[in-house]
Amino acid sequence: MHAGMIGPGHFRFSVVGETILNLKARLWFVHRGIERLFQGQRPEQAVELAERVSGDTTIGHTLAFCHAIEDAYQLTVSPDTHRIRGILLELERLYNHITDIGALCNDVGYGILNTHAQRVREQLLRINDHVTGHRLFRGAIHPGSATVTALPD
Repeated sequence: MHAGMIGPGHFRFSVVGETILNLKARLWFVHRGIERLFQGQRPEQAVELAERVSGDTTIGHTLAFCHAIEDAYQLTVSPDTHRIRGILLELERLYNHITDIGALCNDVGYGILNTHAQRVREQLLRINDHVTGHRLFRGAIHPGSATVTALPD
């Protein structure tokens, strides 16, 4: 596993001293079997699995799953639901980007900036919890709907 990638990779370096002559990278070669886990599940049951495809992208994966279900069943989604989903996507994007910014700072030797980014991330996760009842938005999106307990300030 490489810290800069979400997933496995195999790297073969050809070097002379510090000089890298060639790099052969094989990425994403592990099959997790998630597609098989979806088989035989009703859409209402499968939402929970869609939320867990990636730990930091609950809304993105669940929304993609819900769009597929809504298209297949020709469900109409209200404009209010689309707006709420858009807000949730943006909230998810914010906490992921601040995490990445902190990691980039850390990678170039500015650990204190990573610490500040993690502090901001924690504030964002608390907003998520206030908005949906879960720090990572679990249970917020379902086929045809979106549920929030409060809108963000």
